[in-house]
Amino acid sequence: MITAVIRSSSTVCDARQLTAAKNRPNINMKYQNSQQKSGSVQNVSRVSSPKRLRRQLYFSRTELSHILAAYSARVAASEWRDYALDHMNGVALFSIFRHTQESPLFVIEKKQRHPKEKPQFLLRDRSRVLCRSSNVADITGYFNKLPRLVSG
Repeated sequence: MITAVIRSSSTVCDARQLTAAKNRPNINMKYQNSQQKSGSVQNVSRVSSPKRLRRQLYFSRTELSHILAAYSARVAASEWRDYALDHMNGVALFSIFRHTQESPLFVIEKKQRHPKEKPQFLLRDRSRVLCRSSNVADITGYFNKLPRLVSG
């Protein structure tokens, strides 16, 4: 959503416009103040705050059950030990650790840019993207392709 604000030294605002202006984040406050002091007309277009556009994203129950099924199989084989769930604006993360104090071995990332779009799933290791899909079952199926620890 793009909001255009036009101001001049002779513009009169009503109460509705003032309330809307108070709730809007002021990105270019110094620029606006310097332009208002000079008395020139300015056109400022502002993209609304990204926090408003992106809501927190979570794993659904079915997605989490797919991930935890693959995770528990590797825990039973003593390959993985710990996991972490993180939820941020527009991204949900499931991090997999071999040891608690290490950086994650793998991160399953769920991204959704727009609420009407299908979410995108990524499987990352420490340095690169291993798999990208719109289905979490494809991501967890990729773990079966990875080499497994064989004890004899």
